Order: sequence, then C-alpha cells, then structure tokens
Amino acid sequence: MPPARTREYLRPLTPDDYLRYRITTDQGQVVDFVLQYETNVGGHFLPVVRYDRAHGYLHRDTLDSQGNPVDKQPVPMGPGMSLKQALADADADLRSNWQRYRRQFLRPPGRP
Repeated sequence: MPPARTREYLRPLTPDDYLRYRITTDQGQVVDFVLQYETNVGGHFLPVVRYDRAHGYLHRDTLDSQGNPVDKQPVPMGPGMSLKQALADADADLRSNWQRYRRQFLRPPGRP
C-alpha cells in the first residue's frame, strides 16, 4: 500500500487574494486538510480564515492580522459525511464569502 500523500497548492482569487490548500489523501480518500483564505496587506500575505482539523475536530478559525484566532466555529459533519465533502463545502464557503471575510479582516478595531 502506498503511504498517505499530502499535496499543497495555491488557487488565486485575485492578484492579492488566494486560497491555500493542504490536502492529505490515503488510497484516494481525503484523510485531512487545511484550507485557508489569505490576502495581501502592505505587501505581506496574511491568513484571514482557515478550515482545519487541529484540536481533533473540523472547525473554521477567523484570524486577526497577527494570525491569532478571534473566532473558532465547529463545522458540523453529518452522519456519513466524508472529509472530501467537508473540504468541498469549505471551498464553496471561501469562494462565495472571501470578499466579506476580507472586509471584516481589514476593518479597524472597534468598528462594527
């Protein structure tokens, strides 16, 4: 049996925004992933929102400009839901909502 394989790649949304993927598969099945939306701020790409399975469960972290989580939301996985489907759902969320996530990330502290 071949060992689990991890692939990493970027998918641009704009020249200043992209999705970063790290997907681990074993025998063609997704067994782990990290999916992160990043944006360019002052010439540096910073993580804005990240889906991962750190801490033993699938969740979405919303990050501040220092890379610290400001919100951690568990992502429910229904019975029989695969990590492949969870990855597809996370991808759909980030592709649909990255502009909103970016506005929230760039909002000055203390502003609603």
